[in-house]
Amino acid sequence: MINHSKIRIMKKIHKNNILILAIAGVLIVSCSKEFLEREPLDALTIDTYYNSYEELRAAVAPLYSNAWFEYNDKGSFSFGDCLGGNMVNPWSYYEFVNFTYTSLNQTIGSGWASFYRIVGHANLHIQNILERSSDDIPEYQKMEVMGEARFMRAMAYLYLVRLWGPVPIIEDNIALVDNYIVPLNRVEDVYQYIINDLNYAAKHLPEADIPGRVTQWSAKGMLAKVYLTYSAYNSTNGMRDQALLDSARYIAEDVIEKGPYDLMENYPDLFLTKNDNNVESIFALQWIAGNYGDGNSFQAYFAAENTITNVGDGWGGGISATIDLSELFITRDSIRRKATYMMPDETYPELVQSEGGYTYTGTGSCIKKYVVGRPEDNDGQVRFMSAANNTYILRFAELLLIHTEAILGNEASTNDPDALASFNRVRTRAEMNTLGSLDFRTIFDEKRRELALEASTWYEIVVWWYFDPSSALAFIASQNRGRYLPGDPEQSTDDFFSPPDSKMQMPYPESEVLQNPLFKEPPVPFDFGE
Repeated sequence: MINHSKIRIMKKIHKNNILILAIAGVLIVSCSKEFLEREPLDALTIDTYYNSYEELRAAVAPLYSNAWFEYNDKGSFSFGDCLGGNMVNPWSYYEFVNFTYTSLNQTIGSGWASFYRIVGHANLHIQNILERSSDDIPEYQKMEVMGEARFMRAMAYLYLVRLWGPVPIIEDNIALVDNYIVPLNRVEDVYQYIINDLNYAAKHLPEADIPGRVTQWSAKGMLAKVYLTYSAYNSTNGMRDQALLDSARYIAEDVIEKGPYDLMENYPDLFLTKNDNNVESIFALQWIAGNYGDGNSFQAYFAAENTITNVGDGWGGGISATIDLSELFITRDSIRRKATYMMPDETYPELVQSEGGYTYTGTGSCIKKYVVGRPEDNDGQVRFMSAANNTYILRFAELLLIHTEAILGNEASTNDPDALASFNRVRTRAEMNTLGSLDFRTIFDEKRRELALEASTWYEIVVWWYFDPSSALAFIASQNRGRYLPGDPEQSTDDFFSPPDSKMQMPYPESEVLQNPLFKEPPVPFDFGE
């Protein structure tokens, strides 16, 4: 049978427009890997009909994995850690260390495409569930799976708005194909859209599910993070929105007190493949060891040498921590530091186990986090540029620090017992001394230590910039972004950069601006309808 819908879409796709390729391409063909027992997505089109709850679940499963791959592959660490001043990557990603990237940067284009591909997938699933699913499927099950799709759409928009600011809110894939000249929407509307999607997810997702799939607790945890972030954007004269801070605190406390999460006992164990979907994981991208695009590619780029992986990759010998990050990891924080980056003559028994462990003999500070070793170190779950270890998006430790920051709010400091309890739980796990008083910078630094090289720090700087731009820019200017070479300090160089305020948001990909004149216009309100 001729699929006239597909023919119409193909005729309308503009080959140089990233946004329309990302979203409209979802309507034509998709690829996937197995998430537990899921069916391939290459049969999913605008004509897909769902006959059962199991088919609904199988259809949205790729939103946990390869829909995110283009972002995870390079954009995650380029944006989160190179921009954040934690990592020095000497190749093209150095543009994110020294703020010389432009609208032609491929990593920026790939990240933009990945996020809108997620949006497109989510929109398609929602449309098909509403219009092309059997009446025999109970309504609550349909709403549950739509909750998964809306959760993922919210996540994509959360990255988009923090990286680019105003962005188009796309709900209808077909309408975008018919008219790809769409306006930018205001930042405040994007945040409200994210909140609406997460509230829907929190209401309709189950309280528990199989490991890796999101639940109502995942949605609530992300809501706390979004409210905290939005409180900074919605600030007035440097004062964050108190109602949003209160919401962040209330929801975080609900998850902390009633949810299923806890801290893992040993920090380094968080990053072992065998501990995917552990008790601390609130939301994580799910990967399998397969072809390039199926698994997590971090190890391929980060491992100090191919002896670690033994599959032909491991090209991270030139990547290092920054001097600034090394200064944050004072000697007594050795547990988190060693799990984050290597130093000369340190041994990791979990790597190259058949030879008694791996000892780093280089002079730098090569990346350890997300480096898991050989196939035999991981029950076979490692292949060339493809490992099965999850990518954390939100951990319970971060939620504890979100709770702490929400309580601090607009105060200069706090000794609130609830704030101290959450904050010190994180420090105690790292065998750090507990503190009796907290201020914003103390919490910011703790987040950075806890989440270093987890693609997080830049977004924390953006939050700071939202409500106190001059201090955030001064902080960036103070960061020594030179390579930390503890084994050869004479080769270390100090590198300081002072980006202009305009660099706090990414440039839109050049192709989008050339083809859509509305990208040069002020953002407009989004029509939320009823």
